[in-house]
Amino acid sequence: MILTILIIIIAAWILYSITSRKEKSFYPVIISSEEKINRHKDLELLASQFNLSDYFVANLKANYLDNHKFVTFDKVKNELHNIENYHKTYGHESNLSFREFQKECIHHICSGVYDDNNTLELFVKNNLTKRIQNRPLPNKQADKYNVPENESFDEINFPEDISSLKLNVLAQINYVDAKGQESERRITMKSISETYDGDYVIQSYCHEKNAQRMFKLSRITRLVDMETGEVFTDANKYFLDRYKDSPLGLITKCFQELEAEILVLTFVARADGYLRKKEREIIASFISQKYSETLDSTILESEIRRTYCDSGDFRTALKKISKKPITEKKLIFETANNIIATDKKLDPMELGTLELIEKELGIKKANA
Repeated sequence: MILTILIIIIAAWILYSITSRKEKSFYPVIISSEEKINRHKDLELLASQFNLSDYFVANLKANYLDNHKFVTFDKVKNELHNIENYHKTYGHESNLSFREFQKECIHHICSGVYDDNNTLELFVKNNLTKRIQNRPLPNKQADKYNVPENESFDEINFPEDISSLKLNVLAQINYVDAKGQESERRITMKSISETYDGDYVIQSYCHEKNAQRMFKLSRITRLVDMETGEVFTDANKYFLDRYKDSPLGLITKCFQELEAEILVLTFVARADGYLRKKEREIIASFISQKYSETLDSTILESEIRRTYCDSGDFRTALKKISKKPITEKKLIFETANNIIATDKKLDPMELGTLELIEKELGIKKANA
């Protein structure tokens, strides 16, 4: 008899241990109407504080509140408020501005994948600390690049009527400065302008120095396009062709005229971290449709591949497009939709970007 009672007690204890370890969110949780109201108020406050899109508010509600994962939702609230502290701790490693850092963290938290095994801190360590300011790099082998500690700079005089061509080239260059010091570095080229002495200067962001730099074209001895892998021993010819009535020059002119549209579409395509062939083909088709001249398809492909747009440029480009006729705004929105539709699994970053385009361009209002 005693043995039977003991077995029953042990069995009850084992059953209690198993059930108590199960996640509480597996079972309906009865909460008061007042508590429900408070939870939704919390969500509204978070949406206001962190400028969460409707898509991400719906995600938080569906993944946590509707599923009664209130403990996890409380952690989510804390993590949103901890973003600033994480940026102070890890921001120098990611080299992202606080705004960019915050955007990445919010996308991670609101995507529905957040839990104890996939915390924000782990995401920051595993993803954001591998990012380089201004533009993601194909690799981060900083030790292989040789840059003088004390750089020497040329005095550069520009004509009053200076004209610049915008660039969007991520390159590795070999450079000889004014003192004859050689360096090998990765730079994001922003624009190229002619100087008084007939040389050309490239406004750039140097990823080794984490600072803006100007490089004279005549001092570049070798250039490798890091997006396409092309090697140019004659960098002078590569850039001067952009000024001429050549296939490359024609495409450069096209990119100048359609800059806002191309930047927005490129941002959409790269929102999930990739710029795939099908996405490039859609952008190329859009450009060919909008531009009257016939463009070299191979060069156009290369120029699209090397195009990059950060969030600041994206918002600036969107504002420019918002002033265009509704037919042009609809075309941009439809093209962005087509780009996202090429992925089998929709990425939260892509959906959030599409929602922002729809809102900024007033597409819903126009269709109403």
